[in-house]
Amino acid sequence: MSAQNSRFGPVKIWSTLAILISLVLILLRISPLGGPFIFSDEYLYAAWASALYHGSHSVPPLDVALGNWLYLRVYSSVFIGAGSFLVKARVLNAIFSALAAGVLVRAFRTVEPACKQPLATVLAIGFAVALLGTYAGYFIPEASYFAVTCVWFFCATCYARNRRLSLAIAAGIVGGIATMTKGHAILLLPAMLLTFVLSGVYSRDDWRKTILNAIILIAVWLLCCFIISLLFRNDSDLSPVGGFYGMLASGIMKDVGVYLNSAFVKLVLSYAATLVVILGLPLLICYWLAMVALFRPKSSGYRMELLFPALMLCCAITGFLLMASVFTVVAVTPGSVTYDVYHNLGRLDGGRYYEFFALLAACVGIMASRTVLERWSRQARLIVFVLFCVLLAASWWVLRRVGSQYPNDFAIAYGLFASPIGRYCALFLSAVSALLVLLLPKRAPAVLACALLAWLTFNVVRTEQLRWPNQESASGRVAAMVAEAGDSSTTVEIVGSGATVPVYRAAFHLLERHTGLALGNAASTCGVAGRTPDWVIVVDGASDPCGYPNDIRIGDVSASRRVGPSTAVSSPSSGVLYHASLALAEAPRVTADGKNIVMIVAVTNNGHGTFGSATAPNNVNLGAHSIDASGDIVDNDLARGHLPQIAPGATVNATILLPVASTLGVRVELLPVQENVAWFDQWGTKPLIVGPFKACANSGMGKKVCDTSGAPLPVIGKRL
Repeated sequence: MSAQNSRFGPVKIWSTLAILISLVLILLRISPLGGPFIFSDEYLYAAWASALYHGSHSVPPLDVALGNWLYLRVYSSVFIGAGSFLVKARVLNAIFSALAAGVLVRAFRTVEPACKQPLATVLAIGFAVALLGTYAGYFIPEASYFAVTCVWFFCATCYARNRRLSLAIAAGIVGGIATMTKGHAILLLPAMLLTFVLSGVYSRDDWRKTILNAIILIAVWLLCCFIISLLFRNDSDLSPVGGFYGMLASGIMKDVGVYLNSAFVKLVLSYAATLVVILGLPLLICYWLAMVALFRPKSSGYRMELLFPALMLCCAITGFLLMASVFTVVAVTPGSVTYDVYHNLGRLDGGRYYEFFALLAACVGIMASRTVLERWSRQARLIVFVLFCVLLAASWWVLRRVGSQYPNDFAIAYGLFASPIGRYCALFLSAVSALLVLLLPKRAPAVLACALLAWLTFNVVRTEQLRWPNQESASGRVAAMVAEAGDSSTTVEIVGSGATVPVYRAAFHLLERHTGLALGNAASTCGVAGRTPDWVIVVDGASDPCGYPNDIRIGDVSASRRVGPSTAVSSPSSGVLYHASLALAEAPRVTADGKNIVMIVAVTNNGHGTFGSATAPNNVNLGAHSIDASGDIVDNDLARGHLPQIAPGATVNATILLPVASTLGVRVELLPVQENVAWFDQWGTKPLIVGPFKACANSGMGKKVCDTSGAPLPVIGKRL
């Protein structure tokens, strides 16, 4: 065997093995999935892809124009032929994700050739299955975008080793493809440009060569975006990032100083703490290498293809983490360009922006761990371990008040918030693996890889425990039946109180059948394409403003079993699965320590389904909003209380504690909430409003809490 074959042959074998294993495991993850999970986003992308496939450039209902044009064009192909377009999109996601695993094997070997092939392969498979495999189940660009970004990372490692013009061109082409797959990739250009310049300077290349390569990178990147726009007839927008993202960026930058406040700082700390607890020492090793690349790369003795990819990844993590924090603050600010009532500061919904690069950086840290740790003295490793434990404790403290999170906001962190055991598991793995590798640096790559894979396995199990039972709601089933019964000329109108989960689910299914669609509300246009629709699906217990005789209410069991229109039901509660009425069972009281107001609420189930805190897969709790005098929500997630399982027709008492510090001066709405789905008022339940409570005016009452009449609330004993 020639030297070249002996060198590259095994890499090809391991890369092929990574692709095949990743493909099988990802398909196993996504095959049990039911309908759409990220309702608004999946409908948005599927609606655009369907419109493009059918030759329409018009904006689909309830949608906005995006710049992810290459993704939309490629995935419009899933509407070709028979079968579920969602299933075909998931299979396509799985293929792209598996191919990315093969590329990562080559990239990891380029970063650290001294590491064994099995380690690089296992890390690549774990990365593809745990992170890319999560997004493979959704009709959103993340799986394909991150797959292309893996190729971008490989190009960067190759350029750091050999700074040729051809590699600069290749990096620009891949960067352009990534940008047209998802517009966020344009933010990777500054990180790669910094890597190009610094690697050239510290390698003492001719300065003209360094500048030329940097210019070529920028020019090819933007030119590739422009050519893709022209080839795929993006007539409305030739901007690399698209008009939608451009509008958001300009709107945010105009008032960016307003958004850099204490809430922004808290979000940055929460995001950073999440990464530290999960990825631990490997991520810190990568940041250490990035600092070395900045300040003393030549004298350090580390290889350039290790230092500068680490620097590039750390720049990407930091940039996207800051971007996610700003976006969240903007989204909860009334009147801002992206204000959304469904966002709140307790929701860490920017995980998908930075976790890809963080996990990639952790893999680089694992590959380089032995090389780095063996250069440190035992005393230095002891100091590092102590500092790392302090950092873990600080991260734990930051996350102590972060509650349950939406699973679609993360790929590798959902398990941290799904239950208390997740945090203990992550903390244990990070601390124990750090201790072992600092004592036994020769075993560092294997130990850190085992710890990371253990966490990823735990997180995948927790995620699929939620996703696999995600069966279709009544809205999805009825919409699917209508689509089956109709033909290409069938018109449908969906009447709902707003852009809620049932509306999106019903609309999603109707995209598959060449069905004209209008999403209506109380201001419905009363018709589709100028004529009365053949079918009307009424969701959310909404009224039918047009009085159609052929409407279907999605909670009507008899209607959901027919293939044909039905008459409307008489009351909102008889047409939905979950509905309740609430009343105070006892007068409000204050806990002995004065920190909480105790509310005991009688909850009556007058819907069709049993619900409570043990309901799976999305449990139902008693929740609370705080609202101001004008009725606007101040804190969407003020409190949660345990709700016993309530059968239809039954009434139970539930207790919820309202924090005094956040309740004084505002009214509070009490409502059941199905976590990660909707609050019950979206299904017609009337909230129970209490307050406003206030601090007692009589100074002789100390710090007691008074009701609206000024009477102090009674204090309960410590036993409650």
